[in-house]
Amino acid sequence: MEPAAGCRIAILAAVTLSSSACFTDPPANDDGDSAGSTSEGTSMSSASATSTTESETASSTLDPTLEGTSTSGTTDGTLTGSPTSTTSAGGSTGPAAFCGNGVADGNDACDMADLGGHTCDSFGFVSGNLGCNPDCRFDFMGCEAPAGMVFVPPGPFTMGSEDHPDELPIREVVLSPFFIDVHEVSAAEYQACMDASGCQAPASTANMQFDDQCNVGLDGREDHPANCVGFDAAAAYCIWAEKRLPTEAEWEKAARGIEGIRYPWGDGPAPTSPCLHAHNGVGNPGCGMDSTAAGGTYPAGASPYGAEDMAGNVWEWVSDYYAGTYDGAALRNPTGPPGGDQRVLRGGGWYQDAAGEFTASRRHATPLDLSDAFIGFRCVFPAPMPMSI
Repeated sequence: MEPAAGCRIAILAAVTLSSSACFTDPPANDDGDSAGSTSEGTSMSSASATSTTESETASSTLDPTLEGTSTSGTTDGTLTGSPTSTTSAGGSTGPAAFCGNGVADGNDACDMADLGGHTCDSFGFVSGNLGCNPDCRFDFMGCEAPAGMVFVPPGPFTMGSEDHPDELPIREVVLSPFFIDVHEVSAAEYQACMDASGCQAPASTANMQFDDQCNVGLDGREDHPANCVGFDAAAAYCIWAEKRLPTEAEWEKAARGIEGIRYPWGDGPAPTSPCLHAHNGVGNPGCGMDSTAAGGTYPAGASPYGAEDMAGNVWEWVSDYYAGTYDGAALRNPTGPPGGDQRVLRGGGWYQDAAGEFTASRRHATPLDLSDAFIGFRCVFPAPMPMSI
């Protein structure tokens, strides 16, 4: 099935679905809340099914890790699709087709070289070689993420820490798959949005003595992060780019992986001077540069998925409103409180000199209108997953 005009990512049609359209809504959490505003064509939407209710279909389409779908997420970049039984036309139930006969028949997701017509492109990747594991799971290791982004697979990860009360409770959170920018949005990328009349010019509302460090429009800073950008301006850029801001949970998983490591590069060492893993203020602001650094200056600080600068350089906006503690019951695609007077920043900035500011779990409550030379952002968009095939 070809996607409707304007779709950014491929749409997968299930044999049980009666209709399909561009994804327009972000993943839902257990309470049905959306994961923040997105641009048309870059996030997931529900589709009606002939054998389920509309709400059941939406739930399983938006969060393929939920029970009741024949294709579920794993933590290793693969998809599984091997149900325990099938129902014949006469209504009798028998064993499912076993994997290993070289044919993606029955309810196999794939089988050796037979991928059921699927490709990396049909899963939202740019290109590459889709594989099939011995247990009939799609393997994305040979697929290429969209330019400038990395893939974060579906499944659980450990979120939170005991460092600060607002990082509690520590719990296992399950997320749908998504792509996230490798680097913070650059000054050149933000300038392109301004040139297209899609973004407002950066403007500080605090710490204005550092306005000469606002990178957008500064010669030689094109590959530095766009800073002096408030929440609304960051969200507007992501929409213009047909993406959206990450949720806190998405940001934290992209930064620390599934093992709950302390920093993006591991449990240690802490950020140091001279700088090895993160552009920080330990010793001297901005590692002695008194400014931001070009994106990707510290590849040794990359996260388990390959996202860089998730500690240091600039603090990063996420989409959640701030709450003093996490909702311990929101365990699938959490999106934070429904409202509030503060948002959240993540990652630490080039002026911070305390190592604890750069942990993957650290979060800062921030006024909605705050913008200064220490704040930037990056974007995400959800990666589609199939239901039954």
